[in-house]
Amino acid sequence: MLKQVTLSIESPSPFRELAQKHNSKITVVECRDLEAHGMVLLLEIDGSDKCELMKDLQAIPGVKHVYWSTDDAKNTLAMVTMDTPFFCEIAKLSGALCRSCPLNVSDYEEGEWRLMVKDVSSLKGCIEMLERHGHRVEITEVSNAIHRYLLTPRQKEIVREAIRLGYFDFPRKIDLTELARRLSVKPSTLSEILRRAEGKIAKYYLESDAT
Repeated sequence: MLKQVTLSIESPSPFRELAQKHNSKITVVECRDLEAHGMVLLLEIDGSDKCELMKDLQAIPGVKHVYWSTDDAKNTLAMVTMDTPFFCEIAKLSGALCRSCPLNVSDYEEGEWRLMVKDVSSLKGCIEMLERHGHRVEITEVSNAIHRYLLTPRQKEIVREAIRLGYFDFPRKIDLTELARRLSVKPSTLSEILRRAEGKIAKYYLESDAT
């Protein structure tokens, strides 16, 4: 039976030292497999001293190219082409699906990885590969894969706040720009997060109605 598993992993992200040095928060907004050429990641970086941070990001082992927005906003979008991260390889080899990204950095201690696994063998494979490479792993949660996990924690947080502030009301009580300001994200980033969340919700209810 499909299960959702949350793993606590000690210092999993290659971006951790970078975030600590620049007192920043790094979130993977999107990722794409480039097959033999590695991965491309879209990062949202919350922090200052943009030029020095991007220089250090470019110097991380495995990072090939970094492109970033040039405006003065606190939150910066950066597209990073890099060798396939170890965690992505593990997910691919074990057949697991990521529900949260272990590369995200919001603190400087342990990281969290939420996965969908098809069976115990898939989960065991993930843990064994992590431990063989020196990572201390702890299973903190195992639950059935039900619809309450349809949205990521970030998407749920933003949709909940959008509802509270009246973004989905008619007429709207708050526009996208003001909502983005209150959530401390770029309007373009917020629009993309809301679009993906709305798409997931719509797909879920259409599929549920068809059964």
